[in-house]
Formats: sequence, structure tokens, C-alpha cells
Amino acid sequence: MLNKVNVVPIFLDHLRTLRTYPKNNLDWIDIFIFFFVPIISTGAFLYLRTEITAGMLQTLITFFAVMFGFKFNVLVILISYRERVSDSVQSLKSADHNDELMLRKTKLLKLSEEVSSNTLYGVLISIFCIIYLLLLDMKILSLGWLATAFILVFLTHYVLTLFMILKRLRVIITHAHSS
Repeated sequence: MLNKVNVVPIFLDHLRTLRTYPKNNLDWIDIFIFFFVPIISTGAFLYLRTEITAGMLQTLITFFAVMFGFKFNVLVILISYRERVSDSVQSLKSADHNDELMLRKTKLLKLSEEVSSNTLYGVLISIFCIIYLLLLDMKILSLGWLATAFILVFLTHYVLTLFMILKRLRVIITHAHSS
């Protein structure tokens, strides 16, 4: 029963994309940037007495809802793209064609799978943040320094993940037009 709502594989798939190439080792710089920079920057914001006010909750809910929709649309486009690239790789394999072209298409397929994992992770973060912000907005949870810290950490982490997705989408778009 819980397997149907288990989101741990989405997190693990995202974590697997934070690797160095070609060695395929976990990239500790990426781990630091995506997980520790948000914590450190939140510490600095809290030191400067930054607060999330009740009035900001609706704006944040709207932000995460819009980004949820954007990422969901990106997922649909990526699924279509991955099918086309996968078909292209299969036809190149069967026709014994250009190895360089097949290698490039295979790398694009891998990158599109990673972007899909990152995008799914972004959708997941959006859902969690929307629920948490709604609980704060309905006064089920209290809005204090701990809630502010949580929001700032996830907002920073989310924006960094969004930048990574955009960078990877740019690579896919650039290479898709050149092949």
C-alpha cells in the first residue's frame, strides 16, 4: 500500500544525477551547492532577522503552484523527446550507422533522463512546499523563525535545482537542433 505513495525513489533518482562524468562518482561540490548552500544562506538571512510574514505566504504558494505547472509541462515534453531520441538510437543501432551520431544521441538520451529526474524532484518539492505553506496559511502550523528557516532553505534549494534544470534543458535544446 505504501509503495504507491513512496517518493524516496524520486529523491534517489535526483541524487544520482549529481555525479561527475565520466567517472560517475558522487559530485561533492554539487552536494554542497544544492544542500548546504541553502542552509548556510538561510543562516545568514536569519542572522539578518529576515522573516516570512503571513502576507508572503500567498505569494509563495502561488510561486510554487506556477512552478509545479511549469515543471509538469516540461515533463510531458521530455517524455515525448525521450521517445523520439530512443527511437532514433534504436534505428541507428539496427542500421549500423555513424557511431559518433549514435554516441551523441545516447548521451542526449541519458541527459534527458537526468533532467526528467530533476524535474520530477522539483515537482515533489513543489508539492511539499505548497502543503507546508497552506498549513501555515491556515494557521495549523505557526509561523516563526523555524518555519521561516524551513521555507528559506527549501526556496533556495528549489531555485538552485531550477537553474540546474534550465541549464540542462539548454544543452538538450542546443544539441537537438544541431543533430
